[in-house]
Amino acid sequence: MMIIFRYIIVGGIVAFVNLCALYFLTEYVGFHYLVSVTFAFIIAVVLSFVLQKFWTFQDHGTDVVHKQASIFFVVAITNFFLNFGLIYFFVEKLHIWYLLSQFLISAGVAFISFVVYRRFIFLKKETKERTLHGKQCNYQGRDLEAMFSAKNYHQWIADGFSPYLSGHVGEVGAGSGNFSSFLLKTKIDSLVSIEPSQEMYPLLVEKFSTNASVMCRQGFLADFYKEYTNHFDAMVYTNVLEHIEDDRQELLYMNQVLKQGGYVCIFVPALSWLYSDFDASVGHYRRYQKEQLKKIVEEAGFEIVKISYFDIVGVIPWLIFSKLFKKQLTASDVSLYDVLVVPLMRVIEAWVPIPVGKNLIVIGRKKT
Repeated sequence: MMIIFRYIIVGGIVAFVNLCALYFLTEYVGFHYLVSVTFAFIIAVVLSFVLQKFWTFQDHGTDVVHKQASIFFVVAITNFFLNFGLIYFFVEKLHIWYLLSQFLISAGVAFISFVVYRRFIFLKKETKERTLHGKQCNYQGRDLEAMFSAKNYHQWIADGFSPYLSGHVGEVGAGSGNFSSFLLKTKIDSLVSIEPSQEMYPLLVEKFSTNASVMCRQGFLADFYKEYTNHFDAMVYTNVLEHIEDDRQELLYMNQVLKQGGYVCIFVPALSWLYSDFDASVGHYRRYQKEQLKKIVEEAGFEIVKISYFDIVGVIPWLIFSKLFKKQLTASDVSLYDVLVVPLMRVIEAWVPIPVGKNLIVIGRKKT
């Protein structure tokens, strides 16, 4: 947490110095404002490099400082043009107010910069792998994208589902029970957690072994739907539907196990043009477009209560790292995004309808 705090402080200091230098060079030295912008940018980059290297990342080595400085400057120039291109796209194509666009882009670029600084410029010798119960987890399933350590992100999703959760709830693709824990904090009476993975299921059982309100089942909904006809008040699919080849049939199973007027709560990756090698490697058959998801949910016998994009800023790092550079974000990167970006985006997206996002959230009600 301290490294994030220092990173934010340095960002604020550099932004303030950049504005002061711009004003001083223009108003007192008499430079043309475009010339002032250039010099102010150079001053800001040099100051940022020194503070980020020696204070934020506590990297006091000087043997490769020239190489680090060169890469840092290239990243800064890249960020400048990335910001320029993105703000044009957000304002002209997505029709988002220019100041809000700049705020959203700044949050995304700040996150990307931090990851690049830590992983490629100011390197640390030690690398810690994400583990579960002391064992490395290689599960290529729902939990991988749902993000183990992203508590704020999980809570954001759960709060979006919460108004529609009550009584008996079923969860398909429960993984090791990370998101299940958030569901249990809502006003539900019982939870049936279904998980097909042989690696994840024992962890799910262990997690809820003393909780009488949770029943764990190993398999797919197709294996159990006849047992639960008209049983559930709500069904939850969090980063699961994209793993199912015949998603239309799965939605029909959902309809069958729900009571009349019951709700299905779905959270999936969005935007087909973001589909990457990473998506393929974790078993995603697709990323959904809004109208595509709406259509298949309605065709399965549900009326749409709510459908909206989710996490607009997340599009930027996903596009840069997963799509363009084919890199996977680490658990620590995810934790940073969860602390630095998610709380801000949650407030903004609660008030401002977003035209695009990394994910889609949809609530459907079984027709009576």
